[in-house]
Amino acid sequence: MSIEKNGFLGDPNTPFKKEVGEANTIYKITYEFNGTTETAWYRGINVINDIHADTNKAFPEKWIMNEE
Repeated sequence: MSIEKNGFLGDPNTPFKKEVGEANTIYKITYEFNGTTETAWYRGINVINDIHADTNKAFPEKWIMNEE
């Protein structure tokens, strides 16, 4: 498994495209499942002490599974 910090506002290389605010961080997670390499994406929120907090500078946290 590998985790890569990835993406920025408007980055076309993530499935979030323009759904990234200045308080978001995108992570690309590559893992193996049943002998196949899969990719998951996670959009986190950069709020000190609470990564699940709401902020008007970020889109909500979200997972996208099995997308390049």
